[in-house]
Amino acid sequence: MSETNTSASCTSTNVTATEEKNAPMLAKVVKKFNKNELIEFLRKQKDLELDDDDLEIIKKRKMASHDFLKKTKEKFMKDGLESGPASRLADFAKELEDVKIDDNDEELEQCITEIKHKIGIVGSATASNEAVLDDNEAIGRVDYTIKKIINVINEKLIAITQGKQKDLAAGFMQNIMQLESSYHTNTRKRKASMAFDDGFDYLYRIVTTASDWYFIIYTPERIYRLKTEYHVVLAEDILENDADLRRDVKKVIEVIIGMLKDRVEADDAPDSKRARMKKFIKE
Repeated sequence: MSETNTSASCTSTNVTATEEKNAPMLAKVVKKFNKNELIEFLRKQKDLELDDDDLEIIKKRKMASHDFLKKTKEKFMKDGLESGPASRLADFAKELEDVKIDDNDEELEQCITEIKHKIGIVGSATASNEAVLDDNEAIGRVDYTIKKIINVINEKLIAITQGKQKDLAAGFMQNIMQLESSYHTNTRKRKASMAFDDGFDYLYRIVTTASDWYFIIYTPERIYRLKTEYHVVLAEDILENDADLRRDVKKVIEVIIGMLKDRVEADDAPDSKRARMKKFIKE
């Protein structure tokens, strides 16, 4: 998916969160700041309520702008910031990194066209989504798997399973068993190929009935789900006005891309993984 473009030549003197807060590429601009530019950029974000002492702490740390975007509240507090500023900075850094899709994105347009074509043929999705899923029960199988290649490791990142509304409870149980199996498989492969002192990791699972999308996080200790629930209305009236469909599909795709970025680009240190995971979960 393409992202809204923001000029890489912007500096801290002409970029503010108020003006560009919704620009996905702002994070790429911030990564290019030197330490002084980063400090001036943060100084201009009035809603962060940072005083000179806060900014001085940030300035004294050996921290590049790229590092700033990965920091959690705990890491900011370890640097010497109080809980309030640390929390606001962590939320701000995450917001800059959040994935947003351009309304005119070519792949999004293709996705919407395919959905409308399908609905035009089979009609609205029923309560059990019989119209948009095949007749095979989805329980016990994974329909799609996204993997990451690390040397000789073929590591599962996200598994996507189609299901029917009436089978969701059983489907979730089966999916959890599959997640546990995938987790232990990944762990064995990583231990066989690299030093791995702390085995903490987590895996994502997506369960969907086409209309409803559930995002699950598996850890060795327990199972979590994402805080927000996602629903895509698949009704024939989208053929006349696809605004709601476009909005709902964008939200789902943005979550999936965010998961992939989290797994591929983020720090693999166990402590960092634990901190990132806590941002997504709903107890």
